[in-house]
Amino acid sequence: MNEPASRCQKDGESVEQFITSLYQLVENCKYGALKDQMVCDRLVVGLRDLALSQRLQMDPDLTLEKAKTLSRQREVVREQQGLLHKSSPLPEDAFLRRGKGQAHMSAGRVGAKTNAQSTGKCT
Repeated sequence: MNEPASRCQKDGESVEQFITSLYQLVENCKYGALKDQMVCDRLVVGLRDLALSQRLQMDPDLTLEKAKTLSRQREVVREQQGLLHKSSPLPEDAFLRRGKGQAHMSAGRVGAKTNAQSTGKCT
């Protein structure tokens, strides 16, 4: 069985599962008032996301609630980014064609304004 002091987030384990596991591990420990601080410390250093772990370690006002919230949010954002990257992007030439089309349309609008201004009529 893992000791609370050495527990790290496993591959494929969600942040929520990791947090639940930490609470289960400290349930029978006699940390008393330090229980939340111990869970927070282990959560922060045990995260697979090393960039987030570093960021949390550098926060002088870090609380367990803040660590849990930021960890959960980061996981959701990463999942959403993964979904976005899996969707098929438009080919680059679609952007180029769109850009050229807008340039032509803009030029047409400028010409229309010039004609309207010179004749006093809307086109």
